[in-house]
Amino acid sequence: MIKKLLSKFEKSRGQNYENIPHLADYNLKNKTILLRTDYNVPIKQNKNRKQFTILDDFKIKISIPTIKYLLKQNCKIVIISHLKKPKSHDTSLSLKPIAKRLEKLLSLKKQKVIFLEDCIGKTIQEKIRSKKQKTIFLCENIRFYKEEYENDSAFAHSLAKIGDFYVNEAFSVSHRKHTSIAKLPAILPSAAGFHLEKESTHILRAFKSKRPNIWLLGGAKLDKLDIVLAALDHADIILIGGAICFSFLKAKGNNIGQSLVTSKSINDARKILKHKNAKKIILPIDILVSKNIPEKNSNDKTKVYCVPVTEIPNGTIGLDIAEKTTELFSFYLNQSKTVVINGPVGYVENKSFQKGTKKLLELVANKSKNHQTFSIVGGAETTQMVSKLKIQKKISHISTGGGALLTMLSKKKMPGLIALCKNNKTKRKK
Repeated sequence: MIKKLLSKFEKSRGQNYENIPHLADYNLKNKTILLRTDYNVPIKQNKNRKQFTILDDFKIKISIPTIKYLLKQNCKIVIISHLKKPKSHDTSLSLKPIAKRLEKLLSLKKQKVIFLEDCIGKTIQEKIRSKKQKTIFLCENIRFYKEEYENDSAFAHSLAKIGDFYVNEAFSVSHRKHTSIAKLPAILPSAAGFHLEKESTHILRAFKSKRPNIWLLGGAKLDKLDIVLAALDHADIILIGGAICFSFLKAKGNNIGQSLVTSKSINDARKILKHKNAKKIILPIDILVSKNIPEKNSNDKTKVYCVPVTEIPNGTIGLDIAEKTTELFSFYLNQSKTVVINGPVGYVENKSFQKGTKKLLELVANKSKNHQTFSIVGGAETTQMVSKLKIQKKISHISTGGGALLTMLSKKKMPGLIALCKNNKTKRKK
């Protein structure tokens, strides 16, 4: 059974993406650039939906170096991006508030960001053509169009009419086979933005860097079979926390109460535990449990119990690693030369279950700061915790991708990166 599983995994593997076209290799003078970014940032709306507060602008900030470089090339820049997963034209998911924040972050005199109410059509094309070079436009949420999800050729050609060179700066959605990610590079000459190139280069280091190479996998998603298989090949030690650990504990015959699992995740765990390298996997030895899952960001005073993993009571839910497990994981992380972290080890949406994740992140951050460890951290909840702890500058690389990071670490195909590698049509500088 494990051989069949590994065979399927090997067939899903992609390429190394080491021939991604570099932005700085091309003559972009006076071009109109179609820049795909990921501005899917957390936004809070007031009650009347007239005011918006951007809670974390990290994804906007990382696009600034590419934008400033393009401005120096006297380019006109047309940014296309998305916000969440709208099923229709939902005005509450407009990118208009992003335009103001981008303008502020650019900190350039007289540099405005013009918001466009659409992303295709003659009116939009005329507005773009009518403005001088070095103008920046931000188009409305591209996901208002269902064709974006469908990798639609006609929609791609409509988008291509508003620019003459394509730049992908949206690593975090480059695992999606969406029109603006996978189809546009087949139509326009294209290259990677600086951050996408940095993401790809740093993540590839997870397979080549110094040892011991420790991977810490957590989070609420249970479909992490491929990344665990990749870790079995490349990591020296695999620390497993978060919801995913309960599938392994159950597979080993432990009672897990009402902790989050599925029949598929348990079966996957059983198969993985038969792997020749399964001894690399380190599971929790004690857990914080509760009788219910408290509300996110609440001050819910639900009783919390610390129990060994062999004694999880019926009717309780595992929500964080406990003290002995934190010490165990810390022991391994202290020996690391390379660390990959994807997902928190607890239900960090509630303060009662953040302790384990905080301690491990702070440990890795301090080792990275002192250049003792090369660290990659990814996943929305994990990176938000990094921001809360204010340790961003200590981590070697913070990935903007959750699913994209998982996909690349699993060595599966990344449609956005494959499209860039295959479809580069521009002549390089002499």
